Amino acid sequence: MLLTASVLVAAAVWLVCERLGAPPPLLAVGRTAVLLVALVLACTCFSNISLHTNAAAASITLMTVWLDASWAVLYLLVAAIAWSRLHLRAHTPAQVLLGAVLGTVVCMAMPHLSR
Repeated sequence: MLLTASVLVAAAVWLVCERLGAPPPLLAVGRTAVLLVALVLACTCFSNISLHTNAAAASITLMTVWLDASWAVLYLLVAAIAWSRLHLRAHTPAQVLLGAVLGTVVCMAMPHLSR
């Protein structure tokens, strides 16, 4: 239920930004957010993927893609979050890996979505 509401809120925010004339890079981030939340929702129907790892990987990927490659050092933070999810036994290694890969791949594709 919460993830479904997240998809709706992300879509609403993106539409409002578009109507208000937000710059294209911001709209690209909005489209990416809607896509990522929808994909996470779909994956969660089959497996309990790590949303914590997903969000961390997505955020750091966005900073690396849009700002500077030096932000990639923060992927160590993704590893720490992944370890914590495993240590707490909240997720399996596959669920943590899927969360990180999904967040990274979708956000790496973002520049192509903004065209």
